[in-house]
Amino acid sequence: MYAVFVETCKNHRVNDTVVRACIYYTRWSLYIGNPVEEVIMFAMKNVVESPGLLAGCHSALADVYFWCAKVDEAQASFEYALQLHRQAHDVLGEAYDVQKLGEVQLQQDKLDEAQASFEHALQLHRQAHNVQGEAYDVQNLGKVQFQQDKLDEAQASFEHALQLHRQAHDVLGEANDIQKLGEVQFQQGKLDEAQASFEHALQLHRQAHGVLGEAKDIQKLGKVQLQQDKLDEAQASFEHALQLHRQAHDVLGEAKDIQKLGEVKLRQDKLYEAQAFFEHAVQLHRQAHDVPGEAYDVQKLGVVQLKQNKLDKAQAFFEHAVQLHRQAHDVLGEAYDVQSLGEVQLQQDKLDEAQASFEHALQLHRQAHDVLGEANSSQGLGYFNLQQDNLQEAELCLNHALLLHQQSKAFSHEATDLRLLQQLSVRKQQLSLI
Repeated sequence: MYAVFVETCKNHRVNDTVVRACIYYTRWSLYIGNPVEEVIMFAMKNVVESPGLLAGCHSALADVYFWCAKVDEAQASFEYALQLHRQAHDVLGEAYDVQKLGEVQLQQDKLDEAQASFEHALQLHRQAHNVQGEAYDVQNLGKVQFQQDKLDEAQASFEHALQLHRQAHDVLGEANDIQKLGEVQFQQGKLDEAQASFEHALQLHRQAHGVLGEAKDIQKLGKVQLQQDKLDEAQASFEHALQLHRQAHDVLGEAKDIQKLGEVKLRQDKLYEAQAFFEHAVQLHRQAHDVPGEAYDVQKLGVVQLKQNKLDKAQAFFEHAVQLHRQAHDVLGEAYDVQSLGEVQLQQDKLDEAQASFEHALQLHRQAHDVLGEANSSQGLGYFNLQQDNLQEAELCLNHALLLHQQSKAFSHEATDLRLLQQLSVRKQQLSLI
């Protein structure tokens, strides 16, 4: 179809209609997950004295760049399109460019700048009486709030965006809102609600023929299944998502699927397979310029080394992960890095350092509203205190961990809590006999 379209364009005099067709074709190629830039480049060379059309070309080209993870090129093209849309007094085009610049800034973890862009775009879309654009601005503000760990505000934004997308009869936008609500619920440890949201979003994405959205829904269902220790189901979900992400040429999505397959292998104690997945994921995350994703891969490589009792290598990976998570302003990721460092220090008999790490990790998990992470940190502190015969403190920590693990339906962690509490009970009896 691409060859037929190009040949058709070359055989006709390039007028405004042909240029618009090139813009529509480029956006359609993005929608089906197979973006091409040659068509829009051809159109840009043939635009004559029309700032509005040239702006549309640059905006479409920027979308292609952004899809292909060429973030700097995307930003430059959106900024140029913005100038042209303003010159053409096109408020709706200006709103689109500002919104997309916000998405670029969000990708760069420039959260304050992204928020300002989305708020500006929201004003412009309201000025243009464009409900659909307004809905995406509100959805994007929810994404910023989610990144800032403001879960209640994010939930309110996604629910507002959902109302607007339904008002605009935008099924794809509605599906994305429900998917994001599922992410909030997952972060809150509400696994059943999250699963229901992802399944609902999956139905809507299939209805809208949104391959990329469908891939993300299946990936997120895999994360729920992983959390529920349904490893075979999780593996099947991640492999299905990987096929769809490759079909959509989405490098970042592919990286996340491979990362999660590494987690499945890690949980199955297939350490060499897990290491290979995480190393592959590191390469893809670097290709996509995704620092948080790379940080998580490095963290998991540390876990592989820790399971192999290679403590020095594990420590190096965790310290590197801390640096990357701080660079990305990812409090939750940093919390897991610090917690893992505590586990290394515990095995190295650096007890004071280990205790400090577990306590720091607990604070970070609470700051990130991460129930499961808080539970794991409490478990770590409980184990530490049990080893030190601080039995009262150990019991408090382990009971707290058990409560949170039950709340999160983290069954394997819950089993560990019960085992440690049993050890504590035995230790109490031993001390009472002395």
